[in-house]
Amino acid sequence: MTDDQGAALDLLADLADEYCVKVCLSQAILNLNNQ
Repeated sequence: MTDDQGAALDLLADLADEYCVKVCLSQAILNLNNQ
């Protein structure tokens, strides 16, 4: 694997992490509002 491919994978992993955090936070807020 080239350095470019590794960097792209790292970037995708970072984006996925950010997306997961946002979704998790959104779900947590919805759950709190529904209680």
